[in-house]
Amino acid sequence: MADLGLIRREMILEQLGISNSTLYLWIAQGKFPEHIKKCGRIVFWRVSDIQQWMGDSE
Repeated sequence: MADLGLIRREMILEQLGISNSTLYLWIAQGKFPEHIKKCGRIVFWRVSDIQQWMGDSE
C-alpha cells in the first residue's frame, strides 16, 4: 500500500481481500483504526494507521 496520506474504503477492501460487512464488523468491535469523515458521508482512513494496524495484526 503506497503512502498517499488517505485511503478510501474500496481500496482497503481490495487490499485486504475482505467484504464490506467484515470491515464494518471490525470497526464496530474496535478492531480497526478510526476513520475520518470528509465532505459529509465520504469516509477515509490514514494510510499510516492502516499500515501500523497491518503490522500489529501479523
